Amino acid sequence: HVPVRGGISGPFSMATKIVPKEELLMKTVINPEGVVPLLKICTQTIKTYAKAFADMGAGVVVFDSFVAPPMLSPQAYHDLVRPFHKEIFHSLENQGVQQRTLIIGGNTIPILQDVISTGATQFLLDFAIPIEEIKYILQEFPETVFRVNISPFPFTTRNSVELKKTIVSFLNSFKDYHNLIIGTGILPPNVPSSNILAARNQIVNFYN
Repeated sequence: HVPVRGGISGPFSMATKIVPKEELLMKTVINPEGVVPLLKICTQTIKTYAKAFADMGAGVVVFDSFVAPPMLSPQAYHDLVRPFHKEIFHSLENQGVQQRTLIIGGNTIPILQDVISTGATQFLLDFAIPIEEIKYILQEFPETVFRVNISPFPFTTRNSVELKKTIVSFLNSFKDYHNLIIGTGILPPNVPSSNILAARNQIVNFYN
């Protein structure tokens, strides 16, 4: 069986497609209450779209990387966006969606506690976060599942030996942790498909 999940933009990321992001970010500082009606509309749209996935038996992944510091301040996330994230994930929980994933790229350490409180069940620790900090988080939240990203840049190499060394080193760094899923950041279009398959096979063999 292959799990199928549908991806949806989160409310703040969706809002940046409606209002120019520079203008939206400025409003979160000078007139945060003025942003709320737009986020409400985006949230309702997301809930409707997510319900359609859930009704088909698919999981749901919400992508909202525009909230990551320093794009949005931790306080602005807490006050403005977190309530809408909670509304979305509690709605999904009520619909029986068990895998509720919130993907926020970048260094989310300053907002991690707030992000974990949203009702999502899986989160991202991106390659921008130092490995030692990732280990600390995995240890602090042993019952929480995190996708830990390998940097996408090593995948562009034509040297398969170097890529293998990178993957092995990364996997060995987390061999004592079991609450993680290995992933990567967005891969450039020039990445050889053989590199992706080789990395996948190496990861599967490592954990088997």
